[in-house]
Amino acid sequence: MTSVTGFDTGIALSNTSADPFGTTAVGGTCSLNFYGTGAPTPSTGVNAPGGTQAGGSSTAFLLSSVAPGFTGYLIAQCTYQYGHGFAYIVYNFGQTSGATMGYLATVMPNRGTGAISESLGE
Repeated sequence: MTSVTGFDTGIALSNTSADPFGTTAVGGTCSLNFYGTGAPTPSTGVNAPGGTQAGGSSTAFLLSSVAPGFTGYLIAQCTYQYGHGFAYIVYNFGQTSGATMGYLATVMPNRGTGAISESLGE
């Protein structure tokens, strides 16, 4: 992720606990933990924009709105299961020299138990 001169990263966090498979939809919040150069202060436990997310909803924001001048990675910790993320890095947006790249976030196991409650395909 980066939000240095000419670059910015769009971030979308989705609460996919609402589905047609009988999953109980649960709302919750996400906190952002930054690791890299130019991290905000504090660098961990930063509330994600959008507040509480209901099951079946998403929130989207620009990295520059919460961490201008940052380059590195972040870990979003959500209080609900089935949280997924997508990031989209842009350079010189709207210019002929512009470039873009998008990617899906990795779902990490709960390090406290070593268990993961879902696979990357869920």
